[in-house]
Amino acid sequence: MLAGGLAGVAANLLFHPLDTLRARITAQTASSRPYPEGVWQATLHIWKLEGPRAFWRGATPCAVWAFLYIGINYTCLAFLAPLALHRHRHSSLPLARPTDPLSAPSSPPPSSAILSVLAAGAVAQSIAYPFDLLRRRMQLGWGEGLKLERKGIFTSLSSLWGQAQMAVREGGGLRGLYRGYPVVLLKVLPTTVVSYRVSSGVTQWLEESA
Repeated sequence: MLAGGLAGVAANLLFHPLDTLRARITAQTASSRPYPEGVWQATLHIWKLEGPRAFWRGATPCAVWAFLYIGINYTCLAFLAPLALHRHRHSSLPLARPTDPLSAPSSPPPSSAILSVLAAGAVAQSIAYPFDLLRRRMQLGWGEGLKLERKGIFTSLSSLWGQAQMAVREGGGLRGLYRGYPVVLLKVLPTTVVSYRVSSGVTQWLEESA
């Protein structure tokens, strides 16, 4: 989990400014288009008006999300794949001789492997999603310049904790941290399956070509 999580953190933080630009450009509306000419204008606009630090807004929740999502995903796959293989071997035991090494598959069958990939992706996304939501809120500058009062303590909405408080208040509880989650899940699960099938197909082709 640690290796996969740290790799995800490094990759996401490296390209975080580009993700911020994408979020800003795609979030603009027809009535308010601060970046009508695209990426270059958006870059200059943010740099001049908000400073270079604006490109790194949401970097903290981004790092937490990447570590949790990728680390948990790898961990779940490492745990589920052997279970799928063990179950397949036992279900096919009457049809194969245990003494024959060729009768036992070295990897889970495609159906079991796909189920393992789907389960791992769903678990990882369910745990990490709130940090992805907070990252996007901070990138878009929601509530910038405002203050949130809670028990006499004023918290800047540009902070991670301030955005989390506002998301909870707007969503009527903790479910506010999961706004858009079903849509993301519908995107992540098929993407994960396609990625797995392509990866396994290319790996098999390379092994057969060697």
